[in-house]
Amino acid sequence: MKPIISILAGIFTGLVTSRYLFVNSARGLILWIIFGILLGLWCLNKKEACRIGALYGFFLLFSFMFGGYQGSASEISRILPFAALGLIGAVGGIVLTIVGNYFRPKSL
Repeated sequence: MKPIISILAGIFTGLVTSRYLFVNSARGLILWIIFGILLGLWCLNKKEACRIGALYGFFLLFSFMFGGYQGSASEISRILPFAALGLIGAVGGIVLTIVGNYFRPKSL
């Protein structure tokens, strides 16, 4: 269930910040960070945080790029470049969820 929620959170956050909220502003990163840290707090351990963070970050950056794309080339031709950038997002997602997991209370 957590992987599905992290994917949906990434898609939601990416699309919202590319189309509706904080468009063309670095303030959209605040929303990205909040969701990533919250996902990390939800994870039981660092290994799970890495998996969840990678999914979150990949789908976040992929949907952000795809949702905001307004170029003349077809969207289909942009899938591979956006997926490559999604890998960079996966690394960022891992960092955010590990930070969130670090602050998780150990008694839970």
